[in-house]
Amino acid sequence: MPEQFVYKYGTAGFRYDAGSMSHVAKRMAHVLAEYASKSYPLAVGLMFTASHNPVNDNGIKMIGPDGLMAPSEWESLAELIVNSTSFDGAIPFDSNQKGTVIIGRDTRPSGPQLISEFKGELARHYPNIRLLDLDLVTTPQLHFVVKQYNQIGDIEAASSNYFRLHEHLVGGLLVNAGNDHGKIMIDCANGVGAVTMRKLIDLNPKLGNIFQLVNTEGCVNSGCGSDHVKTTGRSPLILGEDDHNSQGASFDGDADRIVFWYGGEDGTFKVLDGDKIAALWAVYFARLHGAESTAVVQTAYANGASRDFLSLNRVKCVRAKTGVKNLHAMAEHLQINEGYKTVIYFESNGHGTVLSDTNLHVNECTGDAISDLLFTVNVLQKLGYGRSIREWDRNMYTDRPCTLTKIPVKDRSKFVSDDGDEGGDTRSPRGIAIKDRDHCIQIPARKSLCQTLWH
Repeated sequence: MPEQFVYKYGTAGFRYDAGSMSHVAKRMAHVLAEYASKSYPLAVGLMFTASHNPVNDNGIKMIGPDGLMAPSEWESLAELIVNSTSFDGAIPFDSNQKGTVIIGRDTRPSGPQLISEFKGELARHYPNIRLLDLDLVTTPQLHFVVKQYNQIGDIEAASSNYFRLHEHLVGGLLVNAGNDHGKIMIDCANGVGAVTMRKLIDLNPKLGNIFQLVNTEGCVNSGCGSDHVKTTGRSPLILGEDDHNSQGASFDGDADRIVFWYGGEDGTFKVLDGDKIAALWAVYFARLHGAESTAVVQTAYANGASRDFLSLNRVKCVRAKTGVKNLHAMAEHLQINEGYKTVIYFESNGHGTVLSDTNLHVNECTGDAISDLLFTVNVLQKLGYGRSIREWDRNMYTDRPCTLTKIPVKDRSKFVSDDGDEGGDTRSPRGIAIKDRDHCIQIPARKSLCQTLWH
């Protein structure tokens, strides 16, 4: 890293080239000791993952006692400590602090070393901080276990309860395990989702008649996974010329994202992203509880056709700032303060979940690819599509053509929007032109850069 480099705690924690994360791991030992002591007797969590990013990257993110992402004040403290040459006085250096930290990691080769460095620093300075290492777990699995542990106080039971959570959804699938739509291939992105899915199938062997796991070992996110499928529009598998019935879903490396896909009858490859998952769920809940009781939270990156589809189905659609933390907060607001019975939130990248007054047997802590997989296939069956992803798509909207371009600028502060987010309505400068070799797009005032590029 450059000498003046500043580490930033983004929407998913610190995430950089693994070679630069050793320093972060050691400094985070001090942050987590403080966080755990302030939360005591409740536990906090720490996940080592770079999610959908390449295998050479790694990351670290905090999980609060409620199973949600850590509050912003702890993110700010983490940035301060990680970037300080000396952090004396920033936090109390108290070796007598008590607390509990639950940690987990994905399948990246750099994970064990980073965890070892974190553990070593924690043990040297804070011998009374209890460490519970779950080893290989998905990120949403760790979120759930932290919340459960703080409710029941037993780490083994909390871990087992993640699988018990899904028993109802699994049972719903097994009722129709022999339908004629074929298996759904699960592209595990060569990530930790394969570990959890294998355990789920071991506990429920008949799921092997429904799901076929692929891309379970190898270089994480390389030529596979949700980000590859979503951004390239290409299959993580090689579909045969005559294999028009292939269908599947793709996780990312830590299994907090999911997109669905199938081989088109015309030889094309079709992707159903987070927008379409949210729309499918919205149709289901609108029929179950009424459209007036259902809402969807999206970001500015959502396809305009999805918003129109939700409007036609009389489902309220609200925009939040980018980042699942912001979507979750908006969903809670709509549920608690505006009285919606069910609130679905999804980013188009496939990260999302649902909050509901009804026990849906899904992981509500954060987006969970495995929860979302099981729930989506249950919904498909209940809506009469069987397990056919193609039939689901036929009854949905057609995405509007989209161009998403990242444009480097010298000073982002020059761009002022009404909500401070990348997708906010642009207040200034007025009238922005984006040019490349083939296009010139004029962005008028009061239009979102993201939304203007949807046609």
